[in-house]
Amino acid sequence: MISADSSAIISLSMSCLSLVLNDLGKKVVIPPAVYDEVVSTPITSKRFSLGSMRINKLLDDGVLSVRTPEPDLTARILEGFNTAYSVKRQPMRIIHRGEAEALALAKHSDVEALLVDERTTRLIIENPRQLQELLSRQNNAHVQLDMDKVTEVRRMLPEVRILRSAEVAAVAYERGILSKYVSAGGGNMIDAVLSSLKLSGCSITWGEIDEYKKTFGE
Repeated sequence: MISADSSAIISLSMSCLSLVLNDLGKKVVIPPAVYDEVVSTPITSKRFSLGSMRINKLLDDGVLSVRTPEPDLTARILEGFNTAYSVKRQPMRIIHRGEAEALALAKHSDVEALLVDERTTRLIIENPRQLQELLSRQNNAHVQLDMDKVTEVRRMLPEVRILRSAEVAAVAYERGILSKYVSAGGGNMIDAVLSSLKLSGCSITWGEIDEYKKTFGE
């Protein structure tokens, strides 16, 4: 079972790769806030309604399911992470409710990984000091980090593997699943797929895409 936030679900949907999750044999749970972000809200928009319908079909088919996390844990994640970083003495909003709920779902014993494309969420779990440097550059000002608050939140959460849609696509490519949906026709399939995911919001660098191409010999 994988817990997912809206960023990765949207990236896969926009790249028409949502069904890859089913072919990999992985069930994905999303919290209510993520459901609102990827289905309820965009379905009323002409621009995003088709994508929300694709995602809704995954729910109908049982590939995705909605699970409600522990409210208190969600609140503590939001409070801790969103007061851990500050610039000019003003706290910075690091994560939103959907991301916090997806993190809270990782507490469940049957959840083995967290699927998230948003770089900020990944970094606050994997490398909070690198996130501090990134935020300082983005704000052109020194960002303060209260590491005690980050550590406190991280202690509430289990050790969980963090995945991006790029890793999902790479595994699907390696297993020959992507060819069900994409015909290279002389092009570079892994390059095209990963580039599409990047342009859809996945936080993968062009250098990482080049490394994947080398790994797969394309």
